Amino acid sequence: GIEYLDPEEFEEKYQGEFDSQEDFAESLFNQSFRVPESIQNYIDYEKYAHDLFSDEFFSIDSKNHTVFVFSNR
Repeated sequence: GIEYLDPEEFEEKYQGEFDSQEDFAESLFNQSFRVPESIQNYIDYEKYAHDLFSDEFFSIDSKNHTVFVFSNR
């Protein structure tokens, strides 16, 4: 778990603060692929987030109604 990470591991696994898991998924997707704005609405970021957070990533809710995202790897 995150409570056992040393500062270096924490920094390596920390992905950032996002409005939601879907917001993180959209950001990650757009870093990986160049998607024309005209088809952005057709991408199911909710399903992509579900897949990402079932194994590769996890998040912790913040007091500011955002999520802190961490890599599981």
